[in-house]
Amino acid sequence: MNAISKVLMYIYIFIPSTRGVNTLSAKAWYKKMQRNKKKDKAHSLPQKKRAYRAGYMPEHAEKFGITDSENRISERDYFYLQPLNGIYSKWLMTNEIARTIYYPFEEMIDLDADTEGKKLLRLLIINDKGYYPEITEAYYYWKENGKIVNETVDRNSIEGWAHIEENIKKMARFTPQIEFFAVDLLDGKIVNFTNQPEYPQDFLYSDETVQFLKEKARERVAMAKDKGRRVRNAKQRIKWKSRQLFTTAFFPKDMMYYLGPRWIKEVVTDFFSDSDADFKTKMWAYRHGFLSYRINQYGITEENYPEHISDFEYKWLRHINSDYRILFADKITIKYIVNKFKECFPEYYYHIKTKNGENIIIPMMDCPEKYGNTYEDILALAKEKGVLAMKPEEGSHGNGFFKLSYEDGQFYLNFDKASEEEVLSILKDPDNQYLVTEYIKNNEQFKAIYPGAVNTIRMIVFKEDGVNPQIGNVYMRFGSKATGAVDNMGAGGIFVQVDRETGWYHDAKIITSNSIEPCPNHPDTGVLMEGYIPHYQQVKETILDVARSIPEMEYFGFDVAVTEDGIKFPEINRFPDYPRIEKLSPETMHYLLKKLDEKKRRCGYDKKPCRKLVHLPKR
Repeated sequence: MNAISKVLMYIYIFIPSTRGVNTLSAKAWYKKMQRNKKKDKAHSLPQKKRAYRAGYMPEHAEKFGITDSENRISERDYFYLQPLNGIYSKWLMTNEIARTIYYPFEEMIDLDADTEGKKLLRLLIINDKGYYPEITEAYYYWKENGKIVNETVDRNSIEGWAHIEENIKKMARFTPQIEFFAVDLLDGKIVNFTNQPEYPQDFLYSDETVQFLKEKARERVAMAKDKGRRVRNAKQRIKWKSRQLFTTAFFPKDMMYYLGPRWIKEVVTDFFSDSDADFKTKMWAYRHGFLSYRINQYGITEENYPEHISDFEYKWLRHINSDYRILFADKITIKYIVNKFKECFPEYYYHIKTKNGENIIIPMMDCPEKYGNTYEDILALAKEKGVLAMKPEEGSHGNGFFKLSYEDGQFYLNFDKASEEEVLSILKDPDNQYLVTEYIKNNEQFKAIYPGAVNTIRMIVFKEDGVNPQIGNVYMRFGSKATGAVDNMGAGGIFVQVDRETGWYHDAKIITSNSIEPCPNHPDTGVLMEGYIPHYQQVKETILDVARSIPEMEYFGFDVAVTEDGIKFPEINRFPDYPRIEKLSPETMHYLLKKLDEKKRRCGYDKKPCRKLVHLPKR
């Protein structure tokens, strides 16, 4: 596409993009029109223009006598609505991911079937509210002379239809975040999942499908008309674009855009807060990519610094894992991906998400059947369970977490008394999208040290050969009154060293005024933080089994809560932070330096050093 064509395309997509249309979707429609203009010899230019204005390809418009799309969903409208499933589109990104997501239904799925030249039955499923799925389209499709042919079918004529319909609806209810998708069947088995089924060329969508899609279009327009939302989105885009331009201009190739400004901020903070290093030491540390407190932490010198990965290099190394890592970006997807170990996750009861500027409540896989989808149901569940966890759908470091408890007729949010109205105001706030889950109850040994937080073990796991996992580092984090219901060390939590082999935890430390100080006894309870992690060998074996079950990933940060009868994962990190107090083991350090060399080779920095203003330190 030449420069003039690009300008024309951006002029065309400008108005749709201001109305909330995804830029990639608008580009895709524009490019399809341009291809059709060149290849379609059967229609005149005026005929083509009329069809494009109505939102159709000329052949389709002619076939059905379409002159407008007022009572239909045009192909252009359909393009503009994508992606209909938002961040959860990734669940159906490939058939292999879909196979993992729908693991409990594996007897219905045969993704290895030979479908070449076969007539497949496609079913289109709409699951608007997450709990009342409907199959709105059923048709056969096959290839004929290089073109896709569609043929609608009477559902009652499909062998075993009642059984198929029942199972498809069960699958849809199992994944309430997926609102619109299609499956292809051959001999009663699912042979393909489709996140964005092709717009049909041989028939028109049913009234049910059109009604759903038009409602989605109205939602998109309503969001676009929200001036406050437009301003926020514009600010966010400007912020991201400026970070992208800044990082691209001044930092090494392939550095994540948001990490450039973050590195500058961390250096400034370190410079003014680390009182243990003098000016000369700080300058030496920054030139070599380290924050100055690492010098004492690791005993780094001019002679041994190449044996350590620096803070800057660790940031540049992000991400080690493949694109598969996007499945670990939110807390809901992780449970589906690792569903062979569902006993290691807290129970998921509700997902609260924003729709049309208001929050809606979606019951999830572990929600007791007697509870519905109202705020009153959530409060009733809290009363029954005594305590629930409210976690932001995305995020880390315990940000936005609430412990919702109910005792003696009183609600509490993170130990503070709260009325029903205060709880509901958080749940109903459109800026909050919460996952309501089981609250993980600590092993009695750890609860005696500090009962107010989950007190997790962080395990850094990697696969040196890309296949076999090993545990590189283990340490514990205890909460305190300063951290409330979480154990984030940056907010006043306590670090405790752990022996990787035996599970002996000891040598507790705390960060005060940016200085690391010994803290053998818990500051709130006075209990000595020393002992052996309960059933530690089982903990290690389970972690390694989970890592082994995800062959697409090779570097993890597992957050592990030890309960009375096993373990639970509050979170699995796709790229754990560089530990603030824990020293990376020689094995972990060796692995990271190896990955650093690999990335340097990919970027050509092994032959020609980076010459950007902020560059990788010499080795």
